[in-house]
Amino acid sequence: MEQKMNDNDILATFKKHLCGIKEVDCNITKNQIYNFGETMKGINEFVGAIQTISLNLTKIKDIFEKIQWIDDLLSTESDTLNLQTERNNYLSSIKHLVDNAKFMGIELFDVELSCAINGKQFSLDVSSPLNYLNDDIYEYCITKINELNMLQSQISKSLSEQDDEANNINDYSDVKGDLLNLFK
Repeated sequence: MEQKMNDNDILATFKKHLCGIKEVDCNITKNQIYNFGETMKGINEFVGAIQTISLNLTKIKDIFEKIQWIDDLLSTESDTLNLQTERNNYLSSIKHLVDNAKFMGIELFDVELSCAINGKQFSLDVSSPLNYLNDDIYEYCITKINELNMLQSQISKSLSEQDDEANNINDYSDVKGDLLNLFK
């Protein structure tokens, strides 16, 4: 209770001294940075975000394969209205996946995500696949999925090294007692 009052006093002091300063919107670009932290909870959340991005990229890649198939049909078919409608529906599905790709309320595309494990920083930045619709979104998705798999492997390796270090500490936790037993 006393801490809360102290926080309110500090906040009131800041407000008193900052009057007249206009609030500035710092969201100049769409790119944001979100750091999950170094706790095990933060690491798990970071891995969950990686898995969610990977799943979304896989879905987008699969949908784009269907679009490519339709594009091939469009070049050979005479009645293209239904095909064009289906193609547009698939494009809308990709846009919907990108716009709604979130993990715990955090947008996953055009955001830099990071966490630290044993002082080693891991980060990823996945641009919106919509930026690659005119290029080759399929190749982009495959490349990013492979990068995410490698990142998960690196995180797993770091966590294994952390476990090995913890086990070594436990092995030598009673060195003093062991030394005393030697001289009995």
